[in-house]
Amino acid sequence: KKLKELQEETDQLLTSKILYQMKNLLKFTGALSVILLLLGVTFKMTHTIGAGVVLVLGAVLFAFIFLPTTVALKFKDQDTKDNKLLTTVGFLIAIIAVVGCLFKVMHWPYADILRVSSIVAFLVFFVPLYYYVKTKKPETKFNALMNAMIMASSGILLFAMTF
Repeated sequence: KKLKELQEETDQLLTSKILYQMKNLLKFTGALSVILLLLGVTFKMTHTIGAGVVLVLGAVLFAFIFLPTTVALKFKDQDTKDNKLLTTVGFLIAIIAVVGCLFKVMHWPYADILRVSSIVAFLVFFVPLYYYVKTKKPETKFNALMNAMIMASSGILLFAMTF
């Protein structure tokens, strides 16, 4: 019995150390990606040399390090264990949207396809899934409806701006 308690305490200590490291990585990559994206967009607007490199680094850091780390931490959270499908779908749509925006700013091919597909996936898959998952609890039903309407309106307006 004592040995089992010791093992559980050791597992808890190791897990908390990993969570601490992941949170530090999240803070660092989040701040760095925001700075790089801001600099990249500013450099791109002023036609400064190196703007593309800075912009691509910021977008890649955000889409492929910051977002996955956020999802990994969300999966460790007790509240989101029921919402794994919702979190995963949102994460994938966010990656497609970030890559689509990067492609559009850099004038690369398939930018419009990526952006439109991310908006359509958001409207068709994420918003109804969000509403379905969040209305299971009666106490969050009203907030879920309001959030779903705000998300749907925002997605429709984004979709209208693409044409």
